[in-house]
Amino acid sequence: MKYDLVKMRTRKSSKYDVNLKNSLFNESATLREALKIPTSAIPRSVEFSEIFAEHMDSLFQSGDSFFHIEIQTKASTAMGWRMLDYLLKISAQYGQRNLHSAQNVKQLVL
Repeated sequence: MKYDLVKMRTRKSSKYDVNLKNSLFNESATLREALKIPTSAIPRSVEFSEIFAEHMDSLFQSGDSFFHIEIQTKASTAMGWRMLDYLLKISAQYGQRNLHSAQNVKQLVL
């Protein structure tokens, strides 16, 4: 895995944030194992449409289950609402259209 150090230094997000996000995509990563994301889980698009400026840090799918991980370096009082918004977007994008199906979406903020 290559890192562009110049881009990392100039980005607004924390270097730790970027490294943690990148480590989630390694199937054998200890972080994925600790978060109980199956090795069979595949990354899914975190971009929903051009209308929404925000995008999720990571989203994985294994069978009918989704694993949504957000990495925050600073506390945010709006995080709960953002997670609910992301849950609704996941449900709309991937056909999980009722609240019962939303139980198949596991969300975690680190």
